[in-house]
Amino acid sequence: MKNERETDTTPILEVRDLAISYRTRNGDVPAVRGVNFSVGQGETMGIVGESGCGKSTIAFGILDFLGSNGYVAEGSIKFMGQELVGTPKAELRKIRGNKISMVYQDPMQALNPVLKIGTQLTEVLTTHHKEMTQKQAREKSIAMLERVYMPDAANMMERFPHMISGGQQQRVAIAMGMLNSPSLLIMDEPTTALDVTVE
Repeated sequence: MKNERETDTTPILEVRDLAISYRTRNGDVPAVRGVNFSVGQGETMGIVGESGCGKSTIAFGILDFLGSNGYVAEGSIKFMGQELVGTPKAELRKIRGNKISMVYQDPMQALNPVLKIGTQLTEVLTTHHKEMTQKQAREKSIAMLERVYMPDAANMMERFPHMISGGQQQRVAIAMGMLNSPSLLIMDEPTTALDVTVE
């Protein structure tokens, strides 16, 4: 049994010897190989590299969002000591959006075009917190929109994604990622659509 001190030193995320490949008609294509890093409690880590080098692939691999033809070929991804590689999809869904959140480079990857902003934000909360009322979820969502400098946050809840600017969509995506106060927040170039003052 671990003592309290040992538990505190367990990394939030530990990636070891990670290799990710994609299946194609011409055989498997390796996308990333030999990736090793860890992120501790309260730490910030950035992955830097040229376009196409695999930064987003690593992020998607952690969340198991690699699509039907992508897969972890080798290695280990541990979140708070729990192995994610090979974890059943249903169990991963309970972790994603709650304990692990992601802010995408393109906010439209995260936003549903046919649902109002308010519906999407409150759903993030009520899905993972069954005891939370719609009113509580709405109030918390408005407060989070204000935290990301969204003007007229209450009115913004009634709009659809196509009714707001790209920078506002990005702020909604950031708010959505932070709503559940996740243990791990993965951000894929989250400030590209923001103006400099907000960035």
